[in-house]
Amino acid sequence: MGVHARDFNRTHPSADPNHGSVLAELEETIKQMEALAAQQVTGVVSKGSSTVRRKEIRRRLHEGLLRHLVTVAEAAADEQPALTREFRLPSSNNSHTAYRTVARTLLDKGVANRELLLRHSLGETLLDDLRQAVDELDTSVEETVQSKQRHILARSELRTLSDQVMQLVGVLDGINRYRFAREPHLLAAWDRAKHVVGTPEVEASASPPEVPPAPTGPETGEVKPAA
Repeated sequence: MGVHARDFNRTHPSADPNHGSVLAELEETIKQMEALAAQQVTGVVSKGSSTVRRKEIRRRLHEGLLRHLVTVAEAAADEQPALTREFRLPSSNNSHTAYRTVARTLLDKGVANRELLLRHSLGETLLDDLRQAVDELDTSVEETVQSKQRHILARSELRTLSDQVMQLVGVLDGINRYRFAREPHLLAAWDRAKHVVGTPEVEASASPPEVPPAPTGPETGEVKPAA
């Protein structure tokens, strides 16, 4: 509606300075709304890509890095029995926040017991790879949180700007009705330009749908009286 109203008033300019200033404000407001709409789309795309990436990171952590670390710790428990309690694979059903907390705790414990774990076949670069993967998981979670916050903020600002558009179009309506008072065809065109078409309502049926009669005969299992 705001775009239609803007385009109409561009096509039918006025020498009235009030008309020009209101139209300029409407144009600027529409530009802001378009920018926010693009920001919303970008946020949705960013959130989707970070979600896919996060699933891949968790799969790599769970099935590869953390599982190997826990397996090695179980082997090293012969020398240090406490490792059995300290190194446990997190549940794959944990929330992202809970999972990354456990993953980072296991990383810290791995670093603290590095020499012992290396003697029991821990990969030389596993802890470095694990740290990188946990950092990537943290980044992915933060990206999702920020994308969601930007989306919510853009939606709130769009509501505010939408109200502002309605007010500006209302002012233009008053100006146009005055200047087109003797030009009914232009006034009718303006009314069409600022008109917002609602969703058509589905008419209710005047009568309930007909229900076909129940079949009769041998296939229905009905027992008929003997002749």
